Parts: sequence; structure tokens; C-alpha cells
Amino acid sequence: MKFKTIKIISTIGLLFLIGAFFEGLPYAYFQILRLVVTITFLCLWYVAYEQKLNRLALINFIFIIIFQSLFPIYFERTVWLFFDAVAIVLILVSLIKIYRKLVLVANKKLKPLYDVMEKWKLEEQRFAEIDILKEKEKMERKSGNWKEADLFHRKWNIMLEEIEKENVEMETKSFPKGF
Repeated sequence: MKFKTIKIISTIGLLFLIGAFFEGLPYAYFQILRLVVTITFLCLWYVAYEQKLNRLALINFIFIIIFQSLFPIYFERTVWLFFDAVAIVLILVSLIKIYRKLVLVANKKLKPLYDVMEKWKLEEQRFAEIDILKEKEKMERKSGNWKEADLFHRKWNIMLEEIEKENVEMETKSFPKGF
């Protein structure tokens, strides 16, 4: 089930629950409220169960039982208002937890891409360091300080070799043999 669909169903449930706090509504409104809120919690239960949010799924299931209309449970108005308030909070918490879980799953799928991008950033920084070392080498050569120039030359050469070695290792890990 898409998160957009869950949001729409939950919003309808929330609006009905908020409406329950107004006085003078007909009994039919509360019958429809039970049906709408039961459907809302059914959707939230299903997605929470699917995403392995077991505690949240259990709590949503309890509210399915409280609000279901096949075998209605009767309470006084004040008790129902308490359950309505708790249901509003629970729907909001469920939406937040489900959204976070869906985003984390999406981020895990994108992790290899993030790793490559991070590697490129580090490589870019190292190439900038190599450019600085090359400039220092040039300055030392111009001033006639050959030992220092050779030292800078070795440093940036070693850094370049390390980058190439890492790239080769990365390619062998990324692609199967014979690819």
C-alpha cells in the first residue's frame, strides 16, 4: 500500500474522530465513525505488520477491536471521547513511524549510491591535496630546493597510486568476474 493512500485514509479517519468532539451529532454519525475508524486502523495495522512494526500493529489491532461495529462495544460518551483522543494520537504516531520505516527502507536501497557519492567527495578532496602538493613542488624547484621538491613529488605520487589502487579494488568488488 502506498504511503499517499495511507495518508488519505488516515486523514479521513482523523477528521471523523475530531468531529466526535462536537455535541449534538446524530447517532448515525457515530455508526459511520466506527466504520471509518475501523477501516483506518485496518490499513494502519496492515502496513505496520507488513513493515514489521509489531508493537504498533498490535496496538492498532486493539483499536480495531474497540471501534469495530460487528460486535459493538458500548461505552459512555466520556469514555468514547477518551478513546477518540487516544485514537487521534495513535493514528498520528502510526503515520510517523510507518513513514520513518518506509524512508529507512528506501535509504537502505540507495546506500550503495550514497557510498559511491561519498567516495567521489573524498577523491575530490584528495585530488585537491595532490594539486597543492604539485604547486609546492613547483615552488621548491623554482627556488632550487631539490630535496624538498622530490619529497613533495613522492607524496603526491603515493596519493595518486593509492587512489588508483582503491578504484581497482572497488571495481573488482562491484562487478562479477568475467563481466
